[in-house]
This record gives sequence, C-alpha cells and structure tokens, in this order.
Amino acid sequence: ATAVVMSIGLGAASILSDFTPGGNTLESYLFGSISSATPHDVIASIALFVVVSFVTFFFYSGLLNISIDPNLARLDGVPVHGINGIFTALTAITVALSAKMVGALLVSSLLVIPVACSLFLARSYKQMYFISLTLGLLFMMSGLTLSWYFEIKPGGAIILIATIGLLLSALFARRRKIRRETVLQVKAEIVR
Repeated sequence: ATAVVMSIGLGAASILSDFTPGGNTLESYLFGSISSATPHDVIASIALFVVVSFVTFFFYSGLLNISIDPNLARLDGVPVHGINGIFTALTAITVALSAKMVGALLVSSLLVIPVACSLFLARSYKQMYFISLTLGLLFMMSGLTLSWYFEIKPGGAIILIATIGLLLSALFARRRKIRRETVLQVKAEIVR
C-alpha cells in the first residue's frame, strides 16, 4: 500500500512540476523524459524485453516456486541463489535503462501498480503475470497518449492512468466478491 501511495504522489508531483519555476530540472533527474529517448534507447529497451521474456519463460517454474516458498524450492532442487541473482541483475538493468525514459522515481510506480492491479483481477500466478504485463503496456500507451494531447509530463500521465486502473481493479474485485458472496448465500438457501 505504501508503494502505491508513493506512486500516486510521484505522478501528481510530476504533473504539478509543470506549473513550478525550476520544475524542469526536477523532472530531468526524477521523472525522466520519454520524448528525449534516442533510437538506441528504444533498441536497448526492446532487446532487454526479449531477454527478460526469455529468462522468465525459461525459469518460470523456478520463479513460481521461489515466490511461494524459497526453502521448499531449494529442497525441490531449484537453484534459488542463481535464479535470484539473475532476477536481481535483470531488475537492476531494467530500472537503470528505464530511469532515463520515465525517471528514477517513476520506475517504482510502473513496477508496483500493474502488479497491484493484477492481484485484484488474477486467479493464478500465470494470470497475474500476463495481466500485469498487459496492464503495464496499456498504462504506458494510454499515459503517453494523454500526455501528447493535454501537453502534460508523460510520467505523471502514465501514473494517473495507472492509478485510475488500480481503482477500477479494486472496484471490480469488490463487486466480484459481492457477487460471489451472493451466489454462496443463494446456494446455502437452496440447500436448506
């Protein structure tokens, strides 16, 4: 919850820095500039996406076991330290590469909010992975579009869209829970 609140605050700060003298200096270090990405940055991002996708696919079972219980995974023969090392290195490279485009502080928001949304929506680890990936891409594209049309900072627009997505996910999950409870009540009444 703390990471989500921090993400929302950072998104708002990014948008509000447009109206503050000297806000561009703040933006350049903390919030990045997607519009200043070079073709090299884009190619590096695509290459990193391919590598991360391959590693995730290759180590999927190990990552799943480690996320549930690292000790049990170790007993099951999963190389926990090796997979954790690879995962940590890829996360560091991803954060470093992304920081230039979306800023050092907003990277954490993009790592946290799509996953938080998927926790409300997914019923399995695999669904959570694909939902968070899809939502992350959707938030990025929607935020960039919003930024383009309303001339606001891209990072703040992305987090604004992501925050709306998080709220909608929470409402959907609550509604689904209410529906499920209603179905259970009806089934209980039928059994009586």
